[in-house]
Amino acid sequence: MDTLATRFDQVLAQRRVERLHASLLAALILVLAALAGFYTHLFDLKRLAEGAPAIATLAGDMMPPDFSNAANWSSRWSTHWP
Repeated sequence: MDTLATRFDQVLAQRRVERLHASLLAALILVLAALAGFYTHLFDLKRLAEGAPAIATLAGDMMPPDFSNAANWSSRWSTHWP
């Protein structure tokens, strides 16, 4: 018959394995995303430097957000979705 401590150790061991699998999956996804970024020249510093001012302008235009017209947003969505 299992004691409470033995069962607790089994649960902890199972959780460690699950956490390891989740960590390995996350690492694999990050590696694939990085490889795709290098393949498509996403990390080209010259291109990033050229696009940074436009990104900064876009971010500046979004802050602070303007929700004064939020009541009309749902009516616009309803015309596009059945």
